[in-house]
Amino acid sequence: MNILILINPILAEPVSMSKCLYSILNKLAGLQQNKVVDNKRLGSVLAHIQQQHEELEKQNKRSRAKKSMPSRKAQKADIEQRKLNPVLDSCS
Repeated sequence: MNILILINPILAEPVSMSKCLYSILNKLAGLQQNKVVDNKRLGSVLAHIQQQHEELEKQNKRSRAKKSMPSRKAQKADIEQRKLNPVLDSCS
């Protein structure tokens, strides 16, 4: 297939009649359908794991790592309290 390159489309003067080499990128060529299907089947497994984690949390057998920093909401509330009462700044 020849590709014609035009610099000025109004005058429609061809610049070059040389052939331009090109290739079409096909990402689906290397796709393996069985791996896609296997990945889709993980949904039920992940749902089962999430259900088990929720049950362990209800029984207090699962604890998440404690964060050393307060949450954003707690930080905002603390800042608002310090704005209202500047004495709190001198305490810490």
